[in-house]
Amino acid sequence: DSRPPGPSPPSSATMNRIRQPMDNGRRRLRPRRLRPRPPSAMSDTQSDDGILGASTASTQSSRASTVIQDSETNSTVNDDSDATDIMPIPRSPSYSPSMSVSSDTRAVRASSRSNSPTTSTLYSIHSPHSPDYSPPSSVAGWDSDVEIVEPLAYVPTVENPLPEVPAEEVPPQVDEEPQGQPEALIPPLPLPQPVNDVPLKPELTKPKVPESVFNSSTLSESEEGSLCTICMDPLTNSGSHRVCCLRCGHIFGFSCVERWIKVGCNNGVKRCPTCNKKACLKDIRILYLPKVVPLDTVERDRLIKEKEELLSQKNLIEMELSRCKLLNELNAKKYEENLLKLEKELKEAEETILLFSQGKKVVLPEIVTKKKDKVGTELLHMIEVSKDGGCRVLAFNRHRYELVVSQPSGNTIFAGYGVRVLNTVDFQPTRFVYLHQKMIRDMAFHHEDRNLLLSASLDNSAKLVDMSNSSTVHAFKTEGPLWSCCWDLTNPHLLLVGSQLGKVYQYDRRMVDTYVQLWEDKSNTTPVVALASVPSVASTPFPQGGFISCRLNSVFSYARHGDKYSCQKLPLDGPFMSMKYDYTSQMLLTSSRPSSRCPYARINFNQVDQDCQGQVCLPLIHTFNCGSSARVLSRMTTLPTLADSLVVAHHESGRTVNMWSSKTGGLVHSFSIKDPVIDLVNVDISNKCLLATLSDKKVGVYKFTA
Repeated sequence: DSRPPGPSPPSSATMNRIRQPMDNGRRRLRPRRLRPRPPSAMSDTQSDDGILGASTASTQSSRASTVIQDSETNSTVNDDSDATDIMPIPRSPSYSPSMSVSSDTRAVRASSRSNSPTTSTLYSIHSPHSPDYSPPSSVAGWDSDVEIVEPLAYVPTVENPLPEVPAEEVPPQVDEEPQGQPEALIPPLPLPQPVNDVPLKPELTKPKVPESVFNSSTLSESEEGSLCTICMDPLTNSGSHRVCCLRCGHIFGFSCVERWIKVGCNNGVKRCPTCNKKACLKDIRILYLPKVVPLDTVERDRLIKEKEELLSQKNLIEMELSRCKLLNELNAKKYEENLLKLEKELKEAEETILLFSQGKKVVLPEIVTKKKDKVGTELLHMIEVSKDGGCRVLAFNRHRYELVVSQPSGNTIFAGYGVRVLNTVDFQPTRFVYLHQKMIRDMAFHHEDRNLLLSASLDNSAKLVDMSNSSTVHAFKTEGPLWSCCWDLTNPHLLLVGSQLGKVYQYDRRMVDTYVQLWEDKSNTTPVVALASVPSVASTPFPQGGFISCRLNSVFSYARHGDKYSCQKLPLDGPFMSMKYDYTSQMLLTSSRPSSRCPYARINFNQVDQDCQGQVCLPLIHTFNCGSSARVLSRMTTLPTLADSLVVAHHESGRTVNMWSSKTGGLVHSFSIKDPVIDLVNVDISNKCLLATLSDKKVGVYKFTA
């Protein structure tokens, strides 16, 4: 009744069949010695064979029949005796025997020949969850005719098996037997086989996996899902690397997959980098997933933008600082020369006074009889801004000290026209700003806003450009190509543009939908070659301001009276090339081509005045001869000096640039130039008078000396 449920253990007769006789030169299997015996308790044969006894209490015990006998001792014990030989079981490499019998070992007493319960044979059954257990795969070194009979035992089911522990770490344990009972040292038996073809539960042999393994794998999967598979950087919820996907569903960073489709794939074979399915730019979709946790880069993008703005401000300040340092050095050198000159003159004056006090003859020094120095120019820079030509207009920003040149774009992809910016420190090109698709005919900087540039082009548009960040503020569309533009000096929000069809548009930059006013003469559709704004000055023909429009064959003045304008044709003869109005001296300059009435190109210098009826009158002051030919529509300028104002224009037939005095009308100075001059502009930097000339490809900078 005490025997556990299951099949009965094999009988002694069955166990005797697995004995291995030692005669006939056959090899005998020996169990591994687990505990050394005292020499007095071992026979000669036992010491030779190395078989341990089963009794641990006393070698003189009366229950000697249970001691294991060797087959070579010629004992009288037959096959039906109670004593049986021990059959060792091969062990797996991970098995390590202990010095004592495991606590999991249970003794099963087999019945004897007479099936008497008093005589039994001990068997050792190890639990499959014992740390010393390892299921055998094969029996190495056994003879082929040896039959192995494995007893079956009841194996309890363990729901949560413990992980394996190395054999050397298991502390030895000894089963406690009742006193007087011999202890049999039996090696462990192999894993019980399935009963009735019912497989054992996998939980019995499957080791328990630590939770850290699952946690680490889960963590790696979450990290992998938040990375772009192209650059392996974290996905963001804003900016250029925000999370997006293709039509196939694979997720990438926007900038990476866009660059992959544009550059990484050949034309016609644009595919997904993960599954190689066809993809294109229109398949990219921005994702807004609540469960996706991308890297938050809103604050970082804001800081990057602020950093770029600060760097641009820093560059502007550094450029302004370097320009000021250069100007200070030039001014210091000039002041030192003037100081030396004044010291020399003072010394000469003191000597003259000394001679005069002594009653000697005195010769007046040069400071009294000195004549004016001769006017001259010096070439400072000659810069090539366009290799292919196409330059047309110059404009100078007196607030930012920048000189801009209109020229065609050097990029074949973005064909068109823009402006090249030159700094006034060394007059080297700094950047190019793309503006129009066709040639730019006129430009004007705002007289108050230091960053605003107005441009007029042949592509039927005028643009407002912010030069601080090279961006277009607004574009005004017109019906025809534009030839000229200017800002209203009375109202800083108004601007004027002149059309090739003879129309003049007035726009308000606060209301950019349409023009404010339009002036046109259907009988005269010649292009408007120049526009000039007139500020409001009392006791003049323009008490509330106005503007002057110069067409190819005529000049008109428009005086403001409230919201209306009065138009008057001025008594000037064309064909005209350019016009300039100097509101400080109220002088009007018009340049004309040779005609049947005048065989040479000329510049008329007129004073703007009003008659007794309040109409505009233009008394002629001077006429300057500019040569016999004028194939290029060249523009002129004025160059202020200390005591005079010079009129500067190109003399095409003589290949020179001439300077005339506005007071005397005489030629003051001229210098030769190789290429025809298209435009001239005065560059005023810290009371230093410079002259900039523009040809089809180059910009020249000259220093004026008086």
